[in-house]
Amino acid sequence: MKFKRGDRVKINYEEGNKDDHYVGYGLVLHIYEYEKMAFDDPGVNYYQCALDDGTLGDFPERCLTLMYNCLYFNDIQRGFDRYEKVRRLSARSFADLCHRNLTEGIPFDDLVDQIGEQK
Repeated sequence: MKFKRGDRVKINYEEGNKDDHYVGYGLVLHIYEYEKMAFDDPGVNYYQCALDDGTLGDFPERCLTLMYNCLYFNDIQRGFDRYEKVRRLSARSFADLCHRNLTEGIPFDDLVDQIGEQK
């Protein structure tokens, strides 16, 4: 595989119909071999990328150019995971976390990290 998780890539995908065109930048999140679609290249590595516009996209290896590796990808992923946990909280649960943060002095990130440990 040419790219790895956390690589910052330039994407130049201009194949298929007009709606499938994308030129921009993204961060490689996941790598997989795309064998399920007969009309595509079987055995070609595809990369799921978090695009700069906030969406996800899947692109074949030939459309990507490496910019640099994001050395802090684990920190980015941890922040994203925290965001997802908080986003799924009810208003009451969120208020409880904020109250604990203010009254007990526990860092908010630590409280969010504990959400997964409690289940």
